[in-house]
Amino acid sequence: MTSFALLSQSLIAGVLVLAVVSKLRAPADVEAAVGTLLRVARHPTGRRLTRLLVAAELTVAALVIAPATAPAGLALAAALMWGFAAFVAVTVRGRRRVPCPCFGPSRTPLGPVHVVRNVLLGAVAAFGAAATAYVPANPLQPGEVVVTLVAAAFGVGMAAFADDVHALFRI
Repeated sequence: MTSFALLSQSLIAGVLVLAVVSKLRAPADVEAAVGTLLRVARHPTGRRLTRLLVAAELTVAALVIAPATAPAGLALAAALMWGFAAFVAVTVRGRRRVPCPCFGPSRTPLGPVHVVRNVLLGAVAAFGAAATAYVPANPLQPGEVVVTLVAAAFGVGMAAFADDVHALFRI
């Protein structure tokens, strides 16, 4: 396994698991945000779609973590992230101010930063899928694993708080 393969698996699985846990902490708020986003507010469809979203994120995370399914899981994660990016872009382009339910309840409306975040996560997943196919002659050293996992944890934090980081540097 290469450092990038480990980084991509850890980062993508971490982001997806954090998204699921965050959504499960306040399901009614997330269902309301998803319902508003998909224009099915106060309708059972919003609840069903939220559950489907959580199940999809959790399933993809499990596929990414398991070594045998990591390439397929990362490819699915790339498709999922790029799908999110496209959906958010359409929402933003339509000038709808809908709160971002990505990591649980939020008051921050979806914006370009969410599109960029999802495009970048999709790219990491896609390149990670390719990197899992390469098996280097020498396995990763313990120090390389630690540095890679720390970098992945930092990346998860940056993804989860992208809108806050963006607000810090807004001109």
